[in-house]
Amino acid sequence: MTDIKIPPFLPKDPEIWFLQVKNQFTLANIKSDATKFNYIVANLETAYISEVRDIIVPPPATEGYVKLKSELIKRLSASQQQKIKRLLEHEELGDRRPFQFLRHLQYLASTLVPDNIVRSLWLGRLPSSTQAILATQAKASLDAVQTS
Repeated sequence: MTDIKIPPFLPKDPEIWFLQVKNQFTLANIKSDATKFNYIVANLETAYISEVRDIIVPPPATEGYVKLKSELIKRLSASQQQKIKRLLEHEELGDRRPFQFLRHLQYLASTLVPDNIVRSLWLGRLPSSTQAILATQAKASLDAVQTS
């Protein structure tokens, strides 16, 4: 069996984790659904295995990896409503750079929150000195602001 390196599970972003795992499977030329399923089960921490116990005991006869992936993402990902609530109420710049913070807010907003609202939230949570610098680009799109 090919030895692959499964990264530590990312419970806050299981979609990204599965993308990393998929790339490992591709590099190792692993195509079997059952093999993928077994790798995931063998590498998930106990706390997260419990979240999908009903999927792995007993293992599905077909499409086990697909079902396990889908359910882990569904059960552990924040709902869109939770992401928007976090966006509107809780997110702060913290130790991120301004444009890292903007990308994070855009991720939380998805396509459901208009850019002008994301821009307003972002600017309002930046230090006043940074706000003054960015105010000169008030008419630019968020993408243009990030690349300037």
